[in-house]
Amino acid sequence: MGNATYDNWIDYYKVGFRKMINLSGERSLICAVLPRRTAHINGVISATFSSRDNTVDMAALCASLPLDFFMKTIAAQNLTSVRMQGFPLGVDKKYNSALRSRCLRLNCVTNHYAELWQEVWNPAYREETWSINDPRLAPWDTLTEQWNHDIPLRNYFARRQALVEIDVVAAMALGLTLDELIMMYKIQFPVLQQNEQDTWYDVNGQIVFTCSKGLTGVGLDRKGTPRSGILGWEDIRGEAISDEHGNFIGYQGTTPTYTHTIDSDKSELYGGQKQTFVAPYTKCDRIADYRTAWAHFEKIFNK
Repeated sequence: MGNATYDNWIDYYKVGFRKMINLSGERSLICAVLPRRTAHINGVISATFSSRDNTVDMAALCASLPLDFFMKTIAAQNLTSVRMQGFPLGVDKKYNSALRSRCLRLNCVTNHYAELWQEVWNPAYREETWSINDPRLAPWDTLTEQWNHDIPLRNYFARRQALVEIDVVAAMALGLTLDELIMMYKIQFPVLQQNEQDTWYDVNGQIVFTCSKGLTGVGLDRKGTPRSGILGWEDIRGEAISDEHGNFIGYQGTTPTYTHTIDSDKSELYGGQKQTFVAPYTKCDRIADYRTAWAHFEKIFNK
């Protein structure tokens, strides 16, 4: 990462990390790009770079599962500047567009990031493709050099897919194999596995239900109070059906649409707003998605 420099720190975009590391959580290495003209308390540690390309590269790699696996493995309780200096920075340029475009679309959620988007912009972003075909995923060919509201990924399904693909591209860039990536996921991420197995999305990419403790207030509660007209996930999903071998197939008798009012006690920001969930409701398989994404990017990078 090089030697630290101190020059108008407040004017830089920063990669901010949660300093205290929760080794038993869904993710341990948690970071985001912080806007210019912002500061933070001691619970956050950040890094700045003279090159904004490096800022985005660091954020992308540190958002990936391989770097998170590293932090879980060394079992550090706090993230320090010394440990940050050991993070990899800089990968083969063939991976730059895939990593940077996804990282930027995850982080550049308001016009406070417009300058970062424009400076790291590459026309190659328009040629990026998702590893799966799904109408819930925002297109790539409509991206513009000037930041606009449609550039960020705004539904949960699309944001998850971008993170899955960052995991795969980062693993490739760091010289790992698909089997090693899957092994990392199976060994060190039991909470993430649990959450993936019971998080459901509607046709618009909204989370209808999740067991994730980190997403309190998102989607429906598992159980509702039908007598009060408030339905829960178990009410709208219908009855579970299985094949002759007992394997889960889906739900029968699903409510086609359901409008839910967000509880003010669970979400201070969105309390009182209404959400309409539209069936069918689906969940994702991260290992299957890793395999699909790996095959997709192998074709691209091995051209």
